[in-house]
Amino acid sequence: MMNGWTLFFIIIGLAAATAQLFRLVDLIEYPQRHPVWMAVWEARPQGRNGWKVFFSNLLEDVRWMFWRS
Repeated sequence: MMNGWTLFFIIIGLAAATAQLFRLVDLIEYPQRHPVWMAVWEARPQGRNGWKVFFSNLLEDVRWMFWRS
């Protein structure tokens, strides 16, 4: 059974999800408004495996810690 608080949190969650969706649409339609995204877009790796190579090189520099170290 739905009470008032459940409906309230559903409405808040839908509003937050809708706001994020519109931010994503805005980012796709007008990337020049977001200078950080433009810097990432211009520095993106080219080629078929560009992102794969980029992230594998990025993750090699990270020291990973596991619970059994």
